[in-house]
Amino acid sequence: MAKFDFFTTPDPEKKGRKKFIAKVVSNGEMDIEEIARLAAHYTRANRGVILMAWDTILERILEALKEGKRVHLDGLGYLTITATSQLMDKPDEIRAESVHYKGVHFRADKSCNRSLRTTRFERTHARHSVKTDSSKVVDFLRTHFQTNEYITRKELVYACTLSPTSANRILKQLVEEDFLKHPGARNSAFYFRGEKLKAEQASLL
Repeated sequence: MAKFDFFTTPDPEKKGRKKFIAKVVSNGEMDIEEIARLAAHYTRANRGVILMAWDTILERILEALKEGKRVHLDGLGYLTITATSQLMDKPDEIRAESVHYKGVHFRADKSCNRSLRTTRFERTHARHSVKTDSSKVVDFLRTHFQTNEYITRKELVYACTLSPTSANRILKQLVEEDFLKHPGARNSAFYFRGEKLKAEQASLL
């Protein structure tokens, strides 16, 4: 059963009233190791062979995507890569070297959508919809940076049970307060210790 909670959303009527919308929240993670273990259990196949087969399949999928092919995973959906470039005044100003990979687009199969429409939902007991106290996040970061050089948004979302929106808000606040540094591009996922956090850790040595 999938978990959901309510999150604030912009008021389309612009009347300043809070609006809430239900969104799915993380209920754990299944990686290829777990998939291989389950596949081995139900098919009696060798788990190691399944993992080796997956490595080969993944290589072929990535090669196909790099060639601009659309990859169809039967029963799941289609994968295609997307690209981006700088804004140009004229099409003939765009050169191949100015075009860069942007991401992967996924479109679900009709059969996949039909199957997932039967999903049942229950509200999570964790209070995602309540504004998270950034001090709790700082407490987590103090421990995290004892053994890590950086943290990503995704890691913070899972570690502190945050919505992506809350994680972005808290990260922005901590950068402004110099607990974290966010060098590089604006959409970079990597955050490093800020001067305040460095000073705190140095005082404990």
